[in-house]
Amino acid sequence: RPGRRQLGAPKLASTTTSGMERPVNEHGPRFLGKLPFVGRERDLRTVRDVAETGGRVLILGEPGIGKTRLTQELTDAMGDAVVVLRGDCQSHQGHSGYWAWREIAAAAARHLPLDESTLSDAARRHLSPLFPLSGDEAHGHTDPQALWLAWSAYLDEAARRIERRVAILIDDIHLADDDTVALTHWMSRRQTSYALIATSRFPVPEPLRDLPTLVLAQLGLEATSELLRLTNIDISADDLYRDSGGVP
Repeated sequence: RPGRRQLGAPKLASTTTSGMERPVNEHGPRFLGKLPFVGRERDLRTVRDVAETGGRVLILGEPGIGKTRLTQELTDAMGDAVVVLRGDCQSHQGHSGYWAWREIAAAAARHLPLDESTLSDAARRHLSPLFPLSGDEAHGHTDPQALWLAWSAYLDEAARRIERRVAILIDDIHLADDDTVALTHWMSRRQTSYALIATSRFPVPEPLRDLPTLVLAQLGLEATSELLRLTNIDISADDLYRDSGGVP
């Protein structure tokens, strides 16, 4: 990180597997596997409560502090009790609007096919910006309010049919296109049975600044020590904590 003193030997490098950063001790054995989850147990309980009760929360923090990892741990912790529908705003560049919601729609369709038994023909046409439709159903434009209402009705039906809680998760919403932000804001203000969870860096998109927030604090020295103990990396916890600023 710019402006932070680099650690002396042993030096930390970084590899990435399945999107997960992993430290490497260049003077010792490589730590294989996902890093242990430490120092965020209270945050996980908070987000899990939101998912189980159909609440809303915006998880905030600086880059690398653990927002995405927290949501991954949430998904694992939920198991089969809650269906987590995830959309990623990082991948929307070069695509049309509603990109994160289109990813969520594709995940939802695996639980509830979009057919005549689910919604009317008119409702399915309104949903064309979220679902790839063809023939007479495909329309390039639809009224946003009609789309949003049809989408909310579809999610309500999905939750009813699968007989489980549904949690919508939008990662990196600070990178979202305007349509994704607008729909997220609208959905967050509706009384629904499903939870809405998003992650963001600062600054938060203006329409979402009234959402309840969970600001992730930096890891303390105790959690940093525990991380090093579990990974068996031979580095001073004091040095790592000081030089990483609590974001190892």
